[in-house]
Amino acid sequence: GRIIYSPYLVYVAKDSPWNTLDEIIDDMKANPNEYYWASSGVGSVPFFAYKELSDAYGVKARHVSCTEDTDAFQAIAGNHAQVYTTTAGALTKFDVKPLALLDKERSPLLPDLPSISEFGKDVFYSQWMVLVATNKVPQSILNILSEAMAKAINSTEFKENLLRLSLSPGYLGSAETRAFVKAESDRGGENIKKKLDSD
Repeated sequence: GRIIYSPYLVYVAKDSPWNTLDEIIDDMKANPNEYYWASSGVGSVPFFAYKELSDAYGVKARHVSCTEDTDAFQAIAGNHAQVYTTTAGALTKFDVKPLALLDKERSPLLPDLPSISEFGKDVFYSQWMVLVATNKVPQSILNILSEAMAKAINSTEFKENLLRLSLSPGYLGSAETRAFVKAESDRGGENIKKKLDSD
């Protein structure tokens, strides 16, 4: 089953002039290739998240390739890049502000932050974790494990521990998890193909 589901956010520096996603998109459209976006490396989830977002809006900006979140936010802090996408954990670590959530709905952790669906776009990216077992485990044992997992994930203690990490539980049962992972894999494959074709 799936354990956690943490949608990506679109971030800018806390002292940047943009307070909404529309504001930075309008500026990027008016000034093509004058702004920079950061990723944690070509092929990373932040890379594809921004690429799909920029394609959805038809904006053009220059890429700053970093090695991890910390490097990317250093680029944001130094104004070497203006926008980056990653999970909500960045809110407690860096001087940034979120402009949108790359999910279908708003998050209960950030109820005032609009989802990308509210802008009419379907650019959905997240960090997620699943618990897996080999196909040799008997179904009866899998059922017991799934029930125990659901109980643990829905416990107050587990939710509170995740909240400290700016994460939220995202339980899905076995069949739903399989479908979710396949959909994520298919979408990732399409994005990789688009990237290769564009090169």
